[in-house]
Amino acid sequence: MAMGAQANTMPIFGLSSERLGGLLGILGVVCFVVGILVQGDVPRIDDPAEEIHAWFIDNGEQYLIGDFIIALGVVFGLVPFFIALRTALAAAPFWSLLALVGGLFFALVGAAASSFPGALAVGAEQIEDDSAVMALMNAGFYGFTAPGLVLGLFFVSTAMAIKQTGVFALALAWLCLALSVVGILSGFAAVEGDPRGVFSLLGLVALIGLGVVTLALGWSMLMRKDA
Repeated sequence: MAMGAQANTMPIFGLSSERLGGLLGILGVVCFVVGILVQGDVPRIDDPAEEIHAWFIDNGEQYLIGDFIIALGVVFGLVPFFIALRTALAAAPFWSLLALVGGLFFALVGAAASSFPGALAVGAEQIEDDSAVMALMNAGFYGFTAPGLVLGLFFVSTAMAIKQTGVFALALAWLCLALSVVGILSGFAAVEGDPRGVFSLLGLVALIGLGVVTLALGWSMLMRKDA
């Protein structure tokens, strides 16, 4: 047991695992934002099929580069952050585990959803049927409504763990509780079917909220003194 405890706190690059996880979470958010900016003004499902097709033919490589940057941020930034966050909130084992599960499922669901527009970016020149273009776009839209629900689980679990342990500022717990409601409601975006509708907007708010919470928690973890 003692050896395991020492392994969990062994410094890496001069940082404990918890502080390193906080730093990686911050870098993950930065990569996520940069990737979205690189992708540019990606078409939506209510745009004409011929315009969507033309955009991916002209900008497919740019989209894939942005997608790769986002993937780097998620795999090497957010995933280690979720794991380190569970360690920081270990005094609330049930809620910290649920938060970890929510974070990991967010990464998996997001990766699955991004495969549809990614396929369009890779093979846009080989697609001649507008219905195939719209099928991929609609599948991607439907897939991107799921992360909001998963984020609802992450937010509410993180909030309860913070309230139970008192490790981080209580204001973050209330912010996470509010975002959990936003994330759960965003799941109705698929039913609404409007990428510019209220529930789609709530999904965007939940995603931005994840960035804000990750930056706040990551900074707190980075600044905490090693035990």
